[in-house]
Amino acid sequence: MEPLAQAVRKDPVIKGVPIGNKEHHIGLFADDVVLCLTEPESSLANVYSLLQKFGTLSYYKLNASKSSILGIHIPRNTKERLMESYPFKWVKEAISYLGMELELRLIFKAVGFFSLIAIGIPCNVIILVVFLHVRRIEKKLLPSNTVLTVLALMNLLVIFSKGFPQAIHSIGIRNILNDIECKFISFTYRICRGMTICVTCLLSCNQCIILAPSTKFWLFLKQKVPKNISWIMVLLWCINGVIYPSCFLHVRAIANYTTSKYTLHLEFCNHDFMTFVVYVANGVAIALRDFFFVGTMTLASCYIVFMLHRHGKQVQGIRSSDKNNEKTMEYKASLAVVLLVTIYVALFGIDSCIWIYTLTVSRVSPVISDARVFFGSLYTALSPIVIIKTNKKLKTILMCKTKKGLLQSTNSSMNATSE
Repeated sequence: MEPLAQAVRKDPVIKGVPIGNKEHHIGLFADDVVLCLTEPESSLANVYSLLQKFGTLSYYKLNASKSSILGIHIPRNTKERLMESYPFKWVKEAISYLGMELELRLIFKAVGFFSLIAIGIPCNVIILVVFLHVRRIEKKLLPSNTVLTVLALMNLLVIFSKGFPQAIHSIGIRNILNDIECKFISFTYRICRGMTICVTCLLSCNQCIILAPSTKFWLFLKQKVPKNISWIMVLLWCINGVIYPSCFLHVRAIANYTTSKYTLHLEFCNHDFMTFVVYVANGVAIALRDFFFVGTMTLASCYIVFMLHRHGKQVQGIRSSDKNNEKTMEYKASLAVVLLVTIYVALFGIDSCIWIYTLTVSRVSPVISDARVFFGSLYTALSPIVIIKTNKKLKTILMCKTKKGLLQSTNSSMNATSE
């Protein structure tokens, strides 16, 4: 089968799926073959011709009636022409390969969550490492940067406890956790997801206090909040911990046992609340926390925008160079916080709309459930990008490291040339 694979890869007309710097065309396992093609009109013609030639030379006959094609985003007219030209079984939702159903839903799920992992982990690690380095060198960290460090850590834990299980579930790996592992992962995800809401809210409130006028009330907050930012985050962690004792009591690995109708069926675990009262109480507690902190961060961001707008009117008569300096000091940090809050509120809104929809139907499609989980986790990949692009301390250190690396490589090249 390898000569066939080499012929497919070498044919310039046959276009595969580009991932990074490589183009993937074909996968082999014994006599099973899976092809991933783009530009179907030209690619499929050459592949079909190669299969016919290979069958003639090797006596491996192609069984077209058992060969399936799953078309993704192929225009209707094009698909109809291809169906008339090639006698394969054209399917709409899934193809079977090595005993597994490769559903279109799972393909998109795999692409989405593996992309989230590929972006979220390195970006959050950069933030975490840089700020920990600053803390070690300078012996202190600005309150806002302390909050961003904790946010990056929470993002990483959400990715590991939710992104990874979703990703490996999408490629067919099932039921690999025991009861204790299920309890730990479920508790970690729920606590850290709650902390991302609370920490983003704290970030917006802290920036709101910085911009607020120096009245008696705001002066009190200006003095107390920055000094106690770490204790505030410990308190937020405790609040989230109180909400989720059910993770240790009711979460179990998937197995052959009876569950109640108040059960959340997750990828590897079942969260059985057992009774209606516990089920509703848990939902109400989470909803109250989410709406309180999302509402608070929204109000704080609106106040930040109001203060920036008022400040902009006050400096209209100042020279443009002075205004640019003022914007550099105030606007960038504040607008970065507003952007983070806007992203979170938008994703929270999508998540809430999907959740409300699921309450109105008797049976929820797996596509809807996957979409809700994906949008609920997307903040872990988007927020670090915003932080890296807008945080002055981060950008300065990363630029210095980059320039230092370039200088070292240039010096090494010059030394090699002189030798």
